[in-house]
Amino acid sequence: MMTEQRMRDEFYALSQAFSPKQFRLTSNSLTVALQTNSKKVYTVKMELANFPYDVPKVFITNPKPLYDRLGNSMLGASHPMHTLTGENGCTRICHYGVSQWHPGVFLYQVVMKVRVWLEVYETHLKTGHPLDRYLSTAKG
Repeated sequence: MMTEQRMRDEFYALSQAFSPKQFRLTSNSLTVALQTNSKKVYTVKMELANFPYDVPKVFITNPKPLYDRLGNSMLGASHPMHTLTGENGCTRICHYGVSQWHPGVFLYQVVMKVRVWLEVYETHLKTGHPLDRYLSTAKG
C-alpha cells in the first residue's frame, strides 16, 4: 500500500501531465481518461492493491471489452496482442514484466506505456498486424 508521501508524489507527477478532470487517484486505484492521436478516448483503470511493490493490473474499462480488427473480443491472454486475461468484461493489458518492475516505477510511467499501447492497438485496427510487431516483449 502506498504511503501518504508516495501518494502525494504520484498525484504531483500525474497532475503535471493531466488535468484533475482526467484522472482520479485513490489508495486502491487510478482511473485515467486517455485520448489517442485519433481523438478517441479510452478509460483506463489500474488496481493498486500492493503498489508500489507489485505490478499494477491495468484494464481498459471503456470501451469494454476491446475487439481486435476481426471483431474478436480481447478478453483472453495473448502474447502477440500484449494482453493478459481480462476481468469483469474489461481487457487487461500487459505493460511491465515482473522482472522489469521495481518500487521506483511511478504510475505516470505506467500511464505512458498504456498510452503507447493504445496507439499501437489503433494501428492494429487499421493494419491487422499484432501489437508485438511494434511493441517489445518484457522478459520475466
